[in-house]
Amino acid sequence: MPRPARSWLSAAVSAGYLPCLERLTRTMASPACTYPVAAEERAAMVLELLQGRGLAVLALHGEEQEAAALVVTAVKATAGLASAVKATVVMFGGGASEWSPLEVFTDIPSGLRCMFREQGLGEDSSDGGRLPAHQRTRQARLLRLLSLCLARWLPLCAALLPRARAEAGAGTGAEARVGSEAAVGAGALLRTGRGMVRLVGLARGTAEGRGDARAAESWERLLAACGELAAGEGTGGADAGEDDRDLPAIAALLPPPCDVSVLPWCSNPLCTSLEGDSEAGLQLVACGGRCGGAGCGGEGPCCCRACVVERGSWHAAA
Repeated sequence: MPRPARSWLSAAVSAGYLPCLERLTRTMASPACTYPVAAEERAAMVLELLQGRGLAVLALHGEEQEAAALVVTAVKATAGLASAVKATVVMFGGGASEWSPLEVFTDIPSGLRCMFREQGLGEDSSDGGRLPAHQRTRQARLLRLLSLCLARWLPLCAALLPRARAEAGAGTGAEARVGSEAAVGAGALLRTGRGMVRLVGLARGTAEGRGDARAAESWERLLAACGELAAGEGTGGADAGEDDRDLPAIAALLPPPCDVSVLPWCSNPLCTSLEGDSEAGLQLVACGGRCGGAGCGGEGPCCCRACVVERGSWHAAA
């Protein structure tokens, strides 16, 4: 009798592959990592593990908190690598395995979007009502995961765009290659924001349909943030100058995730901390109003002192 096509996936998930992969990612992507290889080779290892579609398949089939922790760790790790290393990194000096941190960062929400199509879960508000009950349950789970992913991804994306656009104007030789890759990466970030609009619209409609006003409002603000990011594509893409649709514009629109009960949530939108083994074990401390941000009121807990300070800068920019 042939084995089911997904038997390997079930075995990997039940054996603890997701938390193992998350812990490996956090260790290898951390600036404090002491593994005895060059930083770019460590980055290549991480990026090879976190390809968007494969990550989304794991997230769909894993236990929900483990899946959410892995996806948020992947967003933070790839954003940190995109800020710290060149546009492309190569595995162990060979030419066969080249990875772009910005590309892998962009692929994470795109991979989740692919899961909606592949699982027949719909991509706009007209699809949700026709799904059978078991599909609606799977759709709801993927939407919660998407909420957590986008709430962390959107502000980090907005922060990465100015650097990508600056590198897109690089000079000749090796710098020109970096510039070309950065231009492609900047365009991909903007297109991903645009591509999320229908799916986030589905989420808003689903929340409205079940009478969840808080979640509907949260998705409405995520929809506005996606639209604001996507609007940058119409202002010249990677070459856009003054009208950048960057941090302050998106900051003003961004909500917390629709459901923060799945994971502890650092309220610094630019948090890329990889301390500890998992996002699920994040230790949060209320900032007590010390971040100095307008409208903060000391309500949002952060995971470390650096995030308290950065959160204040975010509120000031907004």
